[in-house]
Amino acid sequence: MKNNKNPIGIFDSGLGGLRLLNDLKKQFPNESFIYLGDTAHLPYGSKSQKTIQSYSKKIVDFLVSKNVKMIVIACNTASSLAAIYLKKIFDIPIVEVITPCLQAAIKKTKNKRVGIIGTNATIESKIYSNSINKINNKILVFEKACPLLVPIIEVGEQNNLIIEELFNKYFSDLLKSKIDTLILGCTHYSIIEKKITTFFNNEIKLITSSNSLYYPVKNTLSDYNMISYSKVSSDIYYVTDLSSTFKNQAKILLGLNSIDIDLINII
Repeated sequence: MKNNKNPIGIFDSGLGGLRLLNDLKKQFPNESFIYLGDTAHLPYGSKSQKTIQSYSKKIVDFLVSKNVKMIVIACNTASSLAAIYLKKIFDIPIVEVITPCLQAAIKKTKNKRVGIIGTNATIESKIYSNSINKINNKILVFEKACPLLVPIIEVGEQNNLIIEELFNKYFSDLLKSKIDTLILGCTHYSIIEKKITTFFNNEIKLITSSNSLYYPVKNTLSDYNMISYSKVSSDIYYVTDLSSTFKNQAKILLGLNSIDIDLINII
């Protein structure tokens, strides 16, 4: 059994998971976190399942070496292509972001028309649409891969006119499909969720990792008797490639004036 004072490990391909981490920090103020952004291999969405599994295994190996008590896979691509694999080879609780999001979408939709946006790898895996249809085959699922959104968000250009052009390119068919619920199937997209809502005329319900992961994390901590009742250590941040852009974006996303980020080479 893991010590309840040990930190929670969380990883993503880059910045996107920091938005989720910030929400988890607020929801679980007594917990400590170790975050790892695999920025050297960003974006994950264009890579094969075998490669994603290899990256994810080495990341979890590293986090386990830091005595984390559980793992949160903040990355949708890693969740869709590597979560089952990781759960088979690691004896540690692992929470992924796919299941909570699709369950929330099924509950929220009124007209049974759900949209999903994500990386190429996530959309091609069909994990969202197949899982939703297994639970409720009356729900129509509309999927769209949005490969250029992650790089734009990572370099901090989400306020540029480029993002508007990408919205028109990626979302026009979804807008016509009359969806009432949209799953943001990539953690990065939460950073621009207000812009996405505006594009859809504020008429859709957005399902994000940030608003879906509270209970899975809480239940895991409770089930394994790992709840911390006092914060005993500071949060730690690692990346596999550190740029000034990442550091500046991280401060904004976490609401910090300064941040220490350690550069590591694990792959």
